[in-house]
Amino acid sequence: MTAGSGLVAYQFLYPRQPANVFGGRFYLGTTANLPPFGSEPQHHVDGRFWLVGLEEGPRAFFNLCTHTFGTRWIKLWWDSSNARFDCPMCGSRFSLEGHYITGPAPRSLDQFVIEIVTGREVVAKTKYVENAILSPSIPAPDAEIVVDTGTMIEGLPSMSSPILNGYRG
Repeated sequence: MTAGSGLVAYQFLYPRQPANVFGGRFYLGTTANLPPFGSEPQHHVDGRFWLVGLEEGPRAFFNLCTHTFGTRWIKLWWDSSNARFDCPMCGSRFSLEGHYITGPAPRSLDQFVIEIVTGREVVAKTKYVENAILSPSIPAPDAEIVVDTGTMIEGLPSMSSPILNGYRG
């Protein structure tokens, strides 16, 4: 088998999801379209994620509770009066930053990777580093934001939540 036929076989066996379909990449326009810092998250139904604008950068949280993930598809609600995500089934609660607050959930919210693109180059993206998930930095307001719903970072264990250690942000 030649390298060319191997590539064709790979692309056939592992096709890419189309753009703006769950499991693929969502092109959201410029970073100016992000929710402002401190505002309510934007719900993207087709992508199954909540887009949040935080001081350190954007985050895209998977729309499912980490307690029931895999057994039931229970969607998270945004409780605007308490500024938190709530699971209507198990009662788990999560902060705007996705940190575990309370309930039977084993971890904080899962996140999709966000890429910040300038030109055709990815200049920043969500990373997992030493027990922390870091938001991508935004270099310019005209940079493009892409949420990759095919790449998920599992939330940190609930016992490592900064909220349990006195953080209230």
